[in-house]
Amino acid sequence: MWYWYVSLCLIGGAFANPVTPNKGTFWHISDLHYDPTEEGKSCVKREAETPAWGSQYCDSAYQLLESAVQAMKDIDNSADFLLWTGDTVLHYTNGTVGTEKEVVAIMTNVSELIHSAFPDVHVVASLGNHDYVPDNQLPATSSEIYTNISKVWERLGWFKEEIGDRGTFEKYGFYSVKLPSGLVAVALNTNFYYLNNKVYANLIEDPGNQFSMLREILTEARENSTKVLISAHVPFGVGARGDYKHMYNKYNDDFISIIREFHDVIVGPFFGHEHNDAFKLVFDEDGKNVLSSAFMAPSITPWRWRDTNGVFSQYHNPGIRLVSYDKQTFDILDYKQYYFDFNAANAGKNTEWRQLYQFTTAYEVADASISSVQKAAEKVRTGEKIAEYLQAYYLVPNSTIGCEDTCRAGLSCAIFETEHSKARQCVKAIRGVTQTTTTDSAGTIVVLSHSVLLIAAAFTSIYVG
Repeated sequence: MWYWYVSLCLIGGAFANPVTPNKGTFWHISDLHYDPTEEGKSCVKREAETPAWGSQYCDSAYQLLESAVQAMKDIDNSADFLLWTGDTVLHYTNGTVGTEKEVVAIMTNVSELIHSAFPDVHVVASLGNHDYVPDNQLPATSSEIYTNISKVWERLGWFKEEIGDRGTFEKYGFYSVKLPSGLVAVALNTNFYYLNNKVYANLIEDPGNQFSMLREILTEARENSTKVLISAHVPFGVGARGDYKHMYNKYNDDFISIIREFHDVIVGPFFGHEHNDAFKLVFDEDGKNVLSSAFMAPSITPWRWRDTNGVFSQYHNPGIRLVSYDKQTFDILDYKQYYFDFNAANAGKNTEWRQLYQFTTAYEVADASISSVQKAAEKVRTGEKIAEYLQAYYLVPNSTIGCEDTCRAGLSCAIFETEHSKARQCVKAIRGVTQTTTTDSAGTIVVLSHSVLLIAAAFTSIYVG
């Protein structure tokens, strides 16, 4: 058993390791998906009676968000900053659609909730693919939604350290800030590159000049001997089971190219979107040396997707993550993953947020550096730590969810291969499974493994919020 109660971790501070002057912490939360609608527009299934903490078939009730933010405050209210990697608006389902007014109201309410608990903490916030109307179609041009959200975040003080006029949020939905420690944080709008964003299906060179802006900031950071933390909603690579891709091929490759070129000054990247706990590695072009490690935070929403066959995705618990880092080198030292036992809370048994695991302890590594993440990844690939990875993936302690060879192939290929073609080849090489081909809207061939899809349907959904 490798989880502990929050009350235990609070003894002596947020991290059990000795406190040093150079050690800092930050929170990483994602995919809150708040549903304030009386009719429950996010619900994919109706229960006879709505549980006290909401339904696992619907997005987050306000009570759940309040509980999450309060837990963060109780665990560590002196974090240096907070990463919020998008998707705060509900999933509109069953033919329902949102309005600009609803999107801005939800973003305002949740922003103010976070600010009320962390009034003096720098918040670095990204938009998710659902934080817009119509959803997924975020443009690289100014819009009423960008303008209204930017006014809220400016009022809360989150833009006060913005770096010049590079990629301002109001114009493009992305921005950069310089934190008090000297670390530069960039909140990208990777929704431009998302396969469901048809605005850029024609694959224009660089929507909003975002990649150009990022290169400028990274170049300047290298010249000034500092580092840049990259955060965004939609990640590069393939889904954590290796069975689907997030971005158009061109943009995925462009993003990976930047990570490779500037890996020495990049912290992270940090993403959300998948609703599950996962990590990825970026290798050099030869596939020999690991250059970067990316971290995906799990969702706070308990929402379970239902596929076209009526099969619901695997139950998962809400999660919040506390990361420790070196304030001089900005290296990632460790992180603690907390979860909320949603079913137990609805049964009236427990309403505490508990620590599920600590990265270094769970994977038996020295820290959360790139080399240590690689070691953890190798242990997942060999099966030594597959149980730990699955428990983390769904935030369910003592999970009995199985993962045989084909399943493990999908998981490990998603970790080790961030280029779409190589991920596809990885799954095929490991399992030699039957393949099928489809074409995305950019005319790119996408190959999916039948076996991986069947495994995915058995314990999670192919859909990603």
